[in-house]
Amino acid sequence: MSEFALPQTVVEVYIPGTRNVDIALTPTEHRDYEVAVARRLSRWFGGATAESVRGYYVARDNALVQESIVKVWSFAAPTPAQARAVKRLARWLRLRLDQETVLVVIEGKPLLID
Repeated sequence: MSEFALPQTVVEVYIPGTRNVDIALTPTEHRDYEVAVARRLSRWFGGATAESVRGYYVARDNALVQESIVKVWSFAAPTPAQARAVKRLARWLRLRLDQETVLVVIEGKPLLID
C-alpha cells in the first residue's frame, strides 16, 4: 500500500446561502454553487470536500444575519497565482449572490473578499 502526503494547509471557500443578505437560495441553487466551487478547487488542488455549516455575521445595517453556508475546502499549499484565482472565485460568488463579502481562508489566513 502506498501513501501520498497532502499539504498541511487548506484553502476554504464559504458559499453563502442567501442572495442580497435575506433572500434564501433554493437547495438546487446552493448545490449548483457548491459544485462549481468544488470543481474549480478540485481542478486546482486535486480534490475538494464540502460540508454544510451555519454562519452568523453582522450586516452593515447592524442586523445579525444567520444563514446556511457550504464550506468547500481543499488541502493545498497554493502558489501566488492559485491564491489569486481563489480570491477571484470569491469575488465571482460575491457578485453573483449580491453579497457584501465572501469569506475565504488561504493557508490559515481568513480573508473577507469584497
